[in-house]
Amino acid sequence: MITIHTKFDGKRLKIKAYTRLGRSVTIPYPFPFDNKNDVERHFEAVKAYAAKYRLDPWDITDMRYGESSDGKGFTFCARYSRINTVMFMNIQTGSVNCYDGWNYVNELGEKVNAVVLGETVEVEKDNNGDWIEVYR
Repeated sequence: MITIHTKFDGKRLKIKAYTRLGRSVTIPYPFPFDNKNDVERHFEAVKAYAAKYRLDPWDITDMRYGESSDGKGFTFCARYSRINTVMFMNIQTGSVNCYDGWNYVNELGEKVNAVVLGETVEVEKDNNGDWIEVYR
């Protein structure tokens, strides 16, 4: 699961969004000081990261976040990042797997994830033991 970290650079008045993969985006601090709080300003950097690295299949409007330990930023992750295992199904094939089980290399040689690309739906077992789609 990808997490996007943000950090405020007070000297240059910029916010950097980055991941452990080494990818990053830096945006000017969103001025003027309007009604946006710090999280919303940092989320602007997350949106820029998502646009630059084509994370458009993600529903980034439903991300979870927490403050960084140094107090200079936040860490954002998709709602799929939970302690309880979330399962996903490819409707066409009926295959079921957890988030990490849907990683693959596409025809361009890029590492991708079927959940992020919207090729699967979230499922859970009903009382009969059948997989049903979860609507959130």
